[in-house]
Parts: sequence; structure tokens; C-alpha cells
Amino acid sequence: MIELESIDCSNYEGDEIPRIIESRIGGNDIADKIVRLKVVNLPASSYRSLPLGEIRKMTESALYFDLKIERIVESGITGAETAAIGKLSREFSDYLERQKVRGADK
Repeated sequence: MIELESIDCSNYEGDEIPRIIESRIGGNDIADKIVRLKVVNLPASSYRSLPLGEIRKMTESALYFDLKIERIVESGITGAETAAIGKLSREFSDYLERQKVRGADK
């Protein structure tokens, strides 16, 4: 498995990011290999403009290519850190409390 060097997008302008991703992939022999590239601190606007089709074509020779992207959301927190889920039993209890059921004794 090849773990390509992560790309921290906070150091780049939006139009530079696709070129950096492509150069990171193109600078390595990925044929018949499992490859991972992590892109962090990617602004949502830059994510929408990524040439995912071109990246897919560049990585066709890889056995498997995993592109991990951590986007920045408006609040400045990465997307992976925004969810807060409690214990399943508590979440289910809260869900039932919010439901309106005629004739039910809550």
C-alpha cells in the first residue's frame, strides 16, 4: 500500500489545489497498487470545483485508490467532527418522546 503525502489545503489557493492533487498522484508509480491520498482543510467551494473525473482517470491503473477529503464547513470545524450522537438507547428514547401518538401513555 502506498500512502501519498497528505495535502493541507490551508496553504494553497483554490485554483492551485487540483494541480497539486494531480502532481502528487502523477509523481508516483501507482499501477497495480493500493493507494491513499488524504486532502485536509479543503474549503467547500474548492471541493465543488475538483476535477473528480480527471482524478478518476489518473488513478485507473491503481488496484484501488482511496481519496480521503476533509472539508472545512462554515463554522471552521471539519466535517468529520460536527456530528454528536449519544447512546443508542438515549437517542431512541428522545426520538419516541418527540413522536405524537394518540392514546399513548408516555
